[in-house]
Amino acid sequence: MSDLQQRVPGQSLIEKLLSEWDAGRIRLDPTTGRVEIADASISWFQGVLGERVSGRLLNQIAVHPGVTVLHSVPFGSRSSDIDHVVITAAGVFVINTKHHEGASVWAGGWGVKVNNYSQKSYIPSLVDHARRTEERLSRAAGFAVPVIGVLCLVGVHPAEFRQTAAPGDATTPPLAVTTVERLLHDITARRREMSDEQLDRVTQAALLPETWHDAPSASRPGAHLGAEFDALYAEIGGAVLIRRAELKQEGRERAAVARETARVGAGRGGSRPPARSGPPPRRASERGIPRPEPATAAVPLTPETTWTQGAAGLALWPLLFVAARGITSAVEAIGVDSVISTLGLVALWLLLAASPVLFAVADLRQLRDRGIDLRSGANALVLLGPLAHLISRHVRLHRRGRTGAGALIAHLVGGVVAVPILLGMWMASTFAF
Repeated sequence: MSDLQQRVPGQSLIEKLLSEWDAGRIRLDPTTGRVEIADASISWFQGVLGERVSGRLLNQIAVHPGVTVLHSVPFGSRSSDIDHVVITAAGVFVINTKHHEGASVWAGGWGVKVNNYSQKSYIPSLVDHARRTEERLSRAAGFAVPVIGVLCLVGVHPAEFRQTAAPGDATTPPLAVTTVERLLHDITARRREMSDEQLDRVTQAALLPETWHDAPSASRPGAHLGAEFDALYAEIGGAVLIRRAELKQEGRERAAVARETARVGAGRGGSRPPARSGPPPRRASERGIPRPEPATAAVPLTPETTWTQGAAGLALWPLLFVAARGITSAVEAIGVDSVISTLGLVALWLLLAASPVLFAVADLRQLRDRGIDLRSGANALVLLGPLAHLISRHVRLHRRGRTGAGALIAHLVGGVVAVPILLGMWMASTFAF
């Protein structure tokens, strides 16, 4: 087994954390339960947890023929690494994992925003890794190796991830930004780019540490380091996560104060402070274990935020049907018999028949623009009628902790109202003298 194949997810960060622990810079007082830890170490802790989540998923496809998965690959000339490398016939996937528990993320082009804070380094760093990987592997394998850069978001619910444009631009290698739930799909769905012989050459080159690092050193046994991290996490993991929650709360409070100060200053005609591109700087913490941060419920999506124009059209569809039937009855009662009136009625009913599909497409697109992606094969249920789509829509929103009952209820109420009206029209036309 290659030295690189023995490495475990997050190994580079685990080595840093264990070094801090051994040096006494991470310490837990057994009498008071107070933890002393630098803020950078908290970020390393969170990074290990995120890489372990994505690493476990990638290990599921590592057993497939022609697939090689490497974790925490030492890269370049210093202490940096690539979180995961996946080699398949579709290409070499260079994966950077970012752990943002419960965050809302937007991505597009060269930009990524986490909870509305710009993360300017995410895409440039991914592009740099992908380009240098392509250069190193192509030189070692003897041909142009296809490389795809992937930014994998851990802890971000798919409904809270919104992408409005492809990452990078025409000058960058192929890139993807995805949640961990979609990671395996995005890898396995790509078409084959290399022959078996090329895949073998790339794999053999990728297993050599000198392919990736200018001055590689022997890796410590990954399984042993993983066990050490498990022991460290069992002892102080809970305290570290609590401290991290407090830091997040402090950051939110500072941001709220800054916004209020800017608002008051603007109201008085003062100058507005420049917008920052990231969270406020955090100082090293050597404080005791705080009380757990009160759980903040996710902001529920009220009917105002899931109520789209497409959903409104589906909700009112029974009344649209009544209106079309009324127009038809009026034309028949007047006795207008011309090609124009006939074509007009045919066009009216064709439009009415197609309107549920048009409304459903508009509804899903508007929800996606709001960061709620309901992509599913169940979308085709609209062909069975507006009610089928609205029921499916409500169920899928409910699974995401959202509410979509407003449009469904309005549709049902419209149907109840439409029945007596249609019955009255039928009786009027049947028993008319």
